[in-house]
Amino acid sequence: MEKIFLFIGLKNSVRFMLCRRRRIAYDHKEQPMTLFSKTSVVVVAGLAAYALSLPANALLVTYDDLVTGATPTSGTPWLTANITDLSGNSGVSMKLDVGVDAPEFLTSVFFSLGKSATLSGVTDPATTPDIDLANCSGKAPANTGPWQLCLAFSPNLQVSSPASITLSLLGLHVSDFVTNASGWLSVAHIQGVQPNCSAWVGDYRGGSVAPSADSTCTTSAPEPTTLSLLGAGLVGLFGARLRRRRQAVTA
Repeated sequence: MEKIFLFIGLKNSVRFMLCRRRRIAYDHKEQPMTLFSKTSVVVVAGLAAYALSLPANALLVTYDDLVTGATPTSGTPWLTANITDLSGNSGVSMKLDVGVDAPEFLTSVFFSLGKSATLSGVTDPATTPDIDLANCSGKAPANTGPWQLCLAFSPNLQVSSPASITLSLLGLHVSDFVTNASGWLSVAHIQGVQPNCSAWVGDYRGGSVAPSADSTCTTSAPEPTTLSLLGAGLVGLFGARLRRRRQAVTA
């Protein structure tokens, strides 16, 4: 519909210019300029082609509102998600442009979907760096949920600017991405802030949970490899202590 309005507006503008030119030519007892008319037709045709080349449905999600945690020191937007419908309405193409600079990095992105959204056809996308479909498990930072679609990077990847990731999600449409009851369209988790804090940021469209006005440090969650090493170390210490006790008893 927007394309139609754009085309009509361009057509009417050129028609006005043609009429005005003809009136001037009549007042001066001259013939209208044929070159002007041909040029106008070319301009209309070119602008119409440009209008038709624009995506039929597109949604730009801009992450420049703080949900909770420490405000990232990188400039806004900290992330953008450009979502467009694929040809044949088979799904959507999503382009994530990461705006945070190292040592800050992106770990996950949550999206709110409408009731008509179908997730049965959505499969884990193959991307570089690798991004996985994660189970939302009812996670809702600062009560901003609920969330239906979650994408996650491994913290080990430390994805930061100028990373740009494009993926396809089959079975979804741009119209499926909606603002939830809390007023948020999407939120994202950023770690490495200040440098041991983290932040939840998002795209706020107006609702019950407004963006945070205060920046407070939220300790970053330990990475999976860190937890594994910590667990292995505790097991090792426990085993060593147990061996000492047994040796003391036998002695």
